[in-house]
Amino acid sequence: MKRIAIFGAAGVMARGIIEVLLTHTKCEVVAFDVVFQDEAKLKAAQKALKLSLYRAGLHERKLVYRSREEVLAAFNRVVWLAPESSNLAAYLPNCDLAIEAVIEDEKIKKALYAQIEKYANPDTPIFTNTSTIKISRLAEELKRPERFMGLHFFNPVPMMKPIEAIWHQTTS
Repeated sequence: MKRIAIFGAAGVMARGIIEVLLTHTKCEVVAFDVVFQDEAKLKAAQKALKLSLYRAGLHERKLVYRSREEVLAAFNRVVWLAPESSNLAAYLPNCDLAIEAVIEDEKIKKALYAQIEKYANPDTPIFTNTSTIKISRLAEELKRPERFMGLHFFNPVPMMKPIEAIWHQTTS
């Protein structure tokens, strides 16, 4: 995979997923969040991710990045965007998969999936990090429900190795 879209990037779970992607892969990350229309919230999310990258691996008693330059190189693999139509149209067609980690609100999630399906390639898998909503309910209104499943990360993401994969009846 070369590029992964993450939705809800200012939140704790999505930032943790981004950190894991940056420390264990060489892929680029397209980080979408509605708060990125607010410069202060964007800067806060970026600062939190940088701090996490500096500490990456400490819980395993090893440093993932040994220098400031390595941290910045990893951090620079992230593109930070508001999920506006122009940004979705420009970036989603080039993403290998999309991971949603937004607030636990079914209406918000379903509206987001409609946008992802509108702009992403038809074969792009969509994953949700939900822990409270049935995957089959979230898949109900999708045009391509076979490309949808749960990928539940545990908090704090960088320290919790298990990832729960949850499929529904039509997941391919």
